[in-house]
Amino acid sequence: MNPVVIGVLAAGAVFGLAVGVLVIYWLVPQRVSLHDALALDRTMLSAAVLEQEALLAPANPAGSRWAGFARRLEDRLAGWRLTTPDESLALIEWSRGRFLLARVGFTLAAVLIGPVFWLLVTVAGGSVAFAASQGLSLLIGLAVWYGVGVWVTGQAAARKLEMREALMSYLILLALYKASGEGMLSALQQAATTSDAWTFRRIDARLAASLRAGLSPQAGLRQLGEELGISEIGDVADIAATASLQGAGVFTTLLARAEALRNQMQSAAEAEAAGRSVQMGIPKVMLVMAGVGFLMYPLIIGIAG
Repeated sequence: MNPVVIGVLAAGAVFGLAVGVLVIYWLVPQRVSLHDALALDRTMLSAAVLEQEALLAPANPAGSRWAGFARRLEDRLAGWRLTTPDESLALIEWSRGRFLLARVGFTLAAVLIGPVFWLLVTVAGGSVAFAASQGLSLLIGLAVWYGVGVWVTGQAAARKLEMREALMSYLILLALYKASGEGMLSALQQAATTSDAWTFRRIDARLAASLRAGLSPQAGLRQLGEELGISEIGDVADIAATASLQGAGVFTTLLARAEALRNQMQSAAEAEAAGRSVQMGIPKVMLVMAGVGFLMYPLIIGIAG
């Protein structure tokens, strides 16, 4: 048999294995690990959320084995010396191994498109250059490699905006709980449990994890702000840390910080809208230039002829 055909068959087998691993990873429910539930990992999911997911997940021993294989593969990939957007991954609650598994898996699948296409065309009796199909698949693989990173960055930017918007409501709720006579720790916890949105659940999980670790809630919030790259969370921790010194004035401080954050986000939104308005003028200029070129084309051809 032709060595090229053998190589293409092997590439097709690897392609099928990669696709199978990705399908199993995305579709098969994973078993919740007690160690991960109690550890202060990067996602800082609360034990209650993990317990609820474990109760809702159907029993599937075979799926658990495949999920364990995927977990081990993630751990192995996490040890590779590849740069990852850790801040963005913390926002979308992805681990480093999961990101690398998705990136490497999809890239490998894209790279194998060319050999599989060449094999199908050859079996069908057609003729296509192997180098051309493989070169095209390499370009697709390169685009997929960077595309996964761009998608993660975009999702993280959207989540960062959601978190900053939720912080405005959190600050107002915190001020109301303080005004009702609650202590700062109780106010922080009750304000975080007011909504079931992922933003509030993330704050609540970090507060609970900080208490389990013997840390202050302020330290937990500062750490969360550093991991997510959102300095406003650290501002909440600073205000909470000085609550005992400000006394009743903390109510005014919290509302003022919420108003300042609202004005800051409004200014940023207006600046972004103004920038997009300027960018909209570029297609108009290009359309006018194309029209002028179309009208001048016969004249230029006539002079040149």
